[in-house]
Formats: sequence, C-alpha cells, structure tokens
Amino acid sequence: MKITLVMMLKNEEKTVQRTIESVLSVVDDVVIGIDNATTDNTLKVVQAALGTKNRSFHYFDFKDDFSEIRNSLIEKANHEWILILDGHEYVHPDSLMFFKELKNTDVGDTEIFDINVSQEDKGTTVFTQPRLFKSHIRYDLPIHNVIIQTEKRVLLAQVKIIHDQPLERLQARKEQRKGMNIAGLKGKAMDGDTRSMYYLANTYFEMDDFKNAKKWLLKYIPKSGFQHERYEARIQLAIIYLKDGSLEPAEKALLGCFKDNVVLNEHLILLGDIAYKRKQYNQAVSYYRSASSFKLPDFFLILKEEAYTWLPWYKMAQCAMQNSDVALLKESIRKGKQFAPDREEFFAMDEKLQEKLAAANLPKKKGNIYVVASLPIFIEPFLKEFDKTYNIMFETKFSPDTAERADVIFCDWLDHNAIAVSHSENKAKKIIRVHAYEVFNDFFLNRVDFNNIDELIFVAPHIQDYFNTKTHGWDLKNKQQVVTNGVDLDKFVIAPGKRDNMNGDISVAWSGFITNKKGAVLLLAVAEELKGLDFHVCGTFQEQDIADLFQRNKPDNLTLYPWQDDLNTFFADKNYILNTSPREGCPVSVLQGMACGLEPLVYNWVGADLITENIWKSAQDLSSIITAEVDFEKNRMKVEQEFNFVNKVQEITTLIDNLIEEK
Repeated sequence: MKITLVMMLKNEEKTVQRTIESVLSVVDDVVIGIDNATTDNTLKVVQAALGTKNRSFHYFDFKDDFSEIRNSLIEKANHEWILILDGHEYVHPDSLMFFKELKNTDVGDTEIFDINVSQEDKGTTVFTQPRLFKSHIRYDLPIHNVIIQTEKRVLLAQVKIIHDQPLERLQARKEQRKGMNIAGLKGKAMDGDTRSMYYLANTYFEMDDFKNAKKWLLKYIPKSGFQHERYEARIQLAIIYLKDGSLEPAEKALLGCFKDNVVLNEHLILLGDIAYKRKQYNQAVSYYRSASSFKLPDFFLILKEEAYTWLPWYKMAQCAMQNSDVALLKESIRKGKQFAPDREEFFAMDEKLQEKLAAANLPKKKGNIYVVASLPIFIEPFLKEFDKTYNIMFETKFSPDTAERADVIFCDWLDHNAIAVSHSENKAKKIIRVHAYEVFNDFFLNRVDFNNIDELIFVAPHIQDYFNTKTHGWDLKNKQQVVTNGVDLDKFVIAPGKRDNMNGDISVAWSGFITNKKGAVLLLAVAEELKGLDFHVCGTFQEQDIADLFQRNKPDNLTLYPWQDDLNTFFADKNYILNTSPREGCPVSVLQGMACGLEPLVYNWVGADLITENIWKSAQDLSSIITAEVDFEKNRMKVEQEFNFVNKVQEITTLIDNLIEEK
C-alpha cells in the first residue's frame, strides 16, 4: 500500500511545518494545493519541510466549494490511498505505527478509514471523519469532509489527528461557515437531501442559531439512514430544548436514542439531568448508573470524555446529597476519584460526607480492610456490607502506603494487583478472590507469591479445581475455600401472578454486556436458528464490531433493549434466562434471572452443572429443553438455598474476622 498526502492550504505558515513532519515518514508523495489568496510564507515553509520528498504544487482560486478543490487535487495523486490533512493539523506520534503496519497489510474490501480528530489542549475527540481512503473516492457538497457514500466497508483507524488551529483562524472559519455552508447547503436541504439537512443543522447549531438548527434537525431525524449521525442529531435537538427549559420534548428526543444501535451514553447523562431537574433523584441515579457502565468509546459526539469517566459518579453524588443517601455518596465519591482524583468537587463532597458520618455517632468498627480491585463491579455490593463492620479503604491499584494501615488486604481478582499484594512487605493478612479468567493466564499464576497469601477465595469449585492443576507446586490446600457469587433476594422477586400471566408463551431473556466473551455471536446464531422463540436481550455493547454485527444480522425474533437497572420489571414477563458464554465462573446474570423465577438455559462450559441441569450444546438441545411449563418457585428456591448474597457476605466476613483475630 502506498499513500499520497493531499493538502489544500491558505495562510498556514505558523502550523504547516508540524503537519508535514508528522507524516513525512509514512507517506510516499505529496500533492499540495495553495490558494492564490495566500498572503504569508506558506509555500516556502512547505518546501523546506518536504525536503526531497516527491511532491507537486497546484494553485487554485477558492469559490466557496471545498469538494471541488479537494477532488481536483485527489485526481493528481499517484497512489491508491489518499491521506487528507489540513495545514493546522498533525498526526499524533503514537499513531505512526498504525500507518507503518497498514502499508504491509491486506485490508480486503475496506475502502475508507475514519479517523478521530482531537483538540490538542484536552485530547478529547471532537469529531470523526473519513481521512484515509482509496483514490477513487470523491467529496460531495461544498463544506468540509463530506464524501460520497460507498457500499464498501468503513473501518475506524487507530489514529489520532490533533486539530491545532490558532484562535484567530478559528474565529475566521466560523464567520466563513456562516455564509459558505448555509449558501452551499440550504438549496439541497430544501430539495430533500438528508446529508445537506444534517450539515446545515450542524452549521446553525455551531453558530448558536438554535431556532434554525431545531427546524432542520426535526426534518432530518425521521429521514436519516446513518445511526451515529441520527444519534448526534437527537442529542443536539435535546440540548436545544433544554436551553429553553422544555423538558418533555427534550426527553422525547433522548428516548429516541435507544432506537439507534450505538455504544454511547450521552443520552443517559442528559436523561438523568432531566430527572434531576424534576427532583426525581432515584430515577436520575438509575440513568447515571447505566451511563457509568459504558467504556470510553473510540469516538464520541456532543459531550466530552468525562461523560465516560468521572461525570456520571459526580452526578450520582449530587443525587445522593439530595436524598441524604450516605452509602451512595461514599460509593460515588470513591468511584469518581478513581477517574479524577484531583477534582475539587469531590473533595468538597467528601468534607460534607465526613460531617454526616461524624454527626451519626457510629459505633467503633472491627478493623481496617484495604480492598483492591482493578474491576470493582463484583466487589461493590460487598463493600456496602463490609462498611457496616469495618473501616474500608478502597483503590483500583495497589498502594504500599495504604497497605501499611490495613489489618486485612482483600484483593479482588488474581491479576497485577495480586502480584503486587503478594510481594508487599507489611503486617496485614492477605486474601485474593479468584473469578475465572485469571486461572487461564499463566502470567499471573507464575508471578504471585502464594507463600505470602493467607487465603484464596474461588467463586466456583471448577475454578478452584483448575487452579490447583496449574499450581500443583504450591502447598495451598489449607488456604482455600469456595464462596460462590450471590444475589440480593430483596431486590429480585417473582412477579405477582407470573404463572397466570404467561399464557403458555415462551419468552427467552438474556442480560449483561453484549460482548465476545459472553457469547454474543452464539446468541445471534441461536436466535436465527430458533425462529419460533422470542429473544429479549438487554445490555450494553462493549465492542463496536459486535454492535455493527447485531445491526446487520439481528433476526426479527430478537429484540434489543438498553441496559436495565430494574431487572425485576424486565424479567417479569419472561420464563427463561439464556447463557451463551464459552467460559464462566458463577454467572450473576443467570442467578438474577433465577431469583425472578426464570428457568436457566446454560451453555456447556466446564462447571455449568453448578447452576442447572439444563445444559445445552446446540440449538437442537434448546428445542428439546424448552417448554411452556416452568417451575418458577423451584428456580428461586435454588438461589435462596445456594446463592443467597446475605450468606455469601457472612462467609467472607467470618473469614476476615478470623484473620483479624490471628493478626
């Protein structure tokens, strides 16, 4: 693969040298277009920066049409691939390896790579645009970076372009857009061209002309065929309504975002804000907590990076202050500080929290427990219970200084933290809780000093068994016990009248992160095979390729729902809970479904018989297992007897108490 860098320039002498030098080692030649209206030394700077690199210079008179100039420059390129950069941009040095590897890679039928463009000051993505594509691709419309659509595959490149435009140029560009974009787009938009509607609405929004922005957004959304753009349009529309205090139409626009199959959380943040304005603080917490489950995506739209890091927790802390919910306030401050330890807002809230705790005159606690968890999701329910008995210190990364104050160190996951804990020198007793994936990773198993660990907790017997086959050189028999995951039975109930409400229907639920490691592809295949069943899948996509796969291949009998905090309601009209994972320890989502009475259908991973006898290997197996008759009470009883969260807390606290006494 060979790449031609294509640039159109006007008065870029202050920044263009950095632009060229950032990619000089990965492009094969350069095509430069220079506006005849240029008045500075852009040409000399470019010539000096290019050195002996193959290049050609072309001059143009700009007539309010970017696509015309760009297309004419692309036609002069010598190679199959085109890289587009503006004279005030540069490629981040960490991205060069992508280009070097790509030049020796077969990309199949891919013709376009989208690239993230970021502001230099914060590094957060501002927009994503097609910047690397095959030379037959052409631009459309007079404004920046709108290409003619292609049926071929489009991928997101692991590349970051830094947008480093001087302030005076930014202001001039805004004035230019005011006239050029509106003049160039309005006619096509009025003729019904949806892409023109979208960019026209964006232009008005950028100019703070919200009346016209709203007009074109309302026209565009029903006609759009591009999910990410439609999602952004709904967000913009909601923001416009919120500026006017119009909560109901803003909420309606945001609820429409659930129809767009994108792995983004901005709508959840804004829905939480609406609930907060209405003083519906519990509802707001539900939205914010759902938003907090999203990983930082490859690119995002209106809101900034904080929406995927500390912001949901800060907003939950605000709700906790309104509700005087000390437990939620502690959780929110702790988790928010993991992302933003220096933000003054969390320090202020922490002071108020300490005042509340001091006023409560709480009894003295048993000891200091230092909990370390790189992924806190499974330890969080325990922390709330531990906090009633012990002084809890929590971090996602092990700190020797914190460990010095601990009576017991509880490390959730046998991972890098466990390695650090096992080699630390302090007087604390040490516990590691082992889930599933860790025992299949020799890196961890070979580096933990188990002689320096006092107890190992396994979430399932088969995980313990496999661990012992891998660590047979260690004498660990007296340091082990199994404490399976549990379900808070106060939060999960069989829906009233459930048996009478089912009417003989067969409805299959699936809940959790929709990802490869949870068998997302197998889920699609099973739903496709069993067209006579209705599959109801709630959760969050963790990989964009899986989200795209579902968008293309989802059968009509599979309905997607957003992440559900209220699983009682979701499970109320279902009678089966499906598991498709290739590997599990003790799957909480299945246990939650069983606590609501659902019959488990568990894929044939090692140890699946811990949960049920309904183990399947194929869609044919499922057909033979599934009937309309389900014993809801029996399924809940299984959880009550073997997976009751209260009992699991007691088992672990007994272990901690014994270690404190030993110490």
